[in-house]
Amino acid sequence: MPRISRRAAPWRILVLASVGLGCGVKSDSEGTGFGSEAADTGSGAGEPGAPCQVDTDCVGGGGCLPPSFFPDGDRVCGPPCMVVEDCAELAAADYAFEVGLASPGPDGNNLWNSSVLSRGRACDAGHCQFLCPEYGAVVYGDDDVAAGCACLPHFKFDQATSQCVWDEEVPCSILERTDRPNPCNPCNSEELYEGCSTGRFQCVPYTPSFAGYCVEWAASGEADLCAMGILGYDCDAACYSNCARAECTEEFCNVDIEGCHASCCVQTDTPIEGEGCGDTGGDPDDGENTPALCTDAMDNDGDGYTDCHPSFPDFGCCGVGICGCLGPCTGQGSCLGGQTENSEATCTDELDNDGDGTIDCDASFPDSDCCGVGSCPCTGACEGVGSCV
Repeated sequence: MPRISRRAAPWRILVLASVGLGCGVKSDSEGTGFGSEAADTGSGAGEPGAPCQVDTDCVGGGGCLPPSFFPDGDRVCGPPCMVVEDCAELAAADYAFEVGLASPGPDGNNLWNSSVLSRGRACDAGHCQFLCPEYGAVVYGDDDVAAGCACLPHFKFDQATSQCVWDEEVPCSILERTDRPNPCNPCNSEELYEGCSTGRFQCVPYTPSFAGYCVEWAASGEADLCAMGILGYDCDAACYSNCARAECTEEFCNVDIEGCHASCCVQTDTPIEGEGCGDTGGDPDDGENTPALCTDAMDNDGDGYTDCHPSFPDFGCCGVGICGCLGPCTGQGSCLGGQTENSEATCTDELDNDGDGTIDCDASFPDSDCCGVGSCPCTGACEGVGSCV
């Protein structure tokens, strides 16, 4: 497994948290990549990592245990142990995603405070067990000690099933499904210039959990040349798709967008028209100002701007839901502030009412004035903050 590198994080996560893009995540050299054959949940019934109900389901004196940090999670067989170093067999059923330690946000580390995302392992009462449930990863505290779990990028915690599940509301992430290795396309990305396209669509991360937005991008100087009408790209869609899938494991993948462009796109001396997507049906009178409309990757109001794009957001989305008030959204839309955010109504409306960049009782970045107010809990990032003191 790659060496874990960590720094102190400016927040604490003590319970399983919902998370919702950093590119280039690959399986580690020991074959513990997520979705690979080696990362399967055990090679057979009763073996380490295999699902179980009771201890007698496990072979070799193994114990049937839930994750240490999540006793409601699914149980798996863990071999006998004296110390955690005895749990190498269970490690073969784990995954190890290498990610950037620094958050793509303004400052601090990523949500997990680690450069490797894995379920983690412990030796407890004589048997090995995972620390976190499937599709979850260990969150490290300021002292480099495992403090809890958070769902992997592009996953969220589902209270009804007590599992980390795929989050369809996240436009794109460092982790994608094999059947859509690059979800970014001309229909959900801002066009570089009208009548000019590079044909390159990429996910840009912006949150500590690597959630991102789709953009059409260009290298330094290309955008100006494209706008001047002397540079364009002709990209082979079939080649692009095949190239992207080459980077996938059995179930999930992360795509080398820049590498695929180099292989599948030919530079031309005239701009290429962007691929048409038809009428989006946007109606300016409908507005684009709700959590649902601001995360559907569509220009609902037909004003030429989509959701909380990192460079060209629809100002109606600023401060709404996960859009926040950073970057171009500062002082726009609901980020104008001027209100308080300390009541049951304002702490549950998914708006940044006071324009301070934090929203309601968000699991990772709550508005401190909402902590302990109404249905906002005093757990996780709210512990000891605001009314939770």
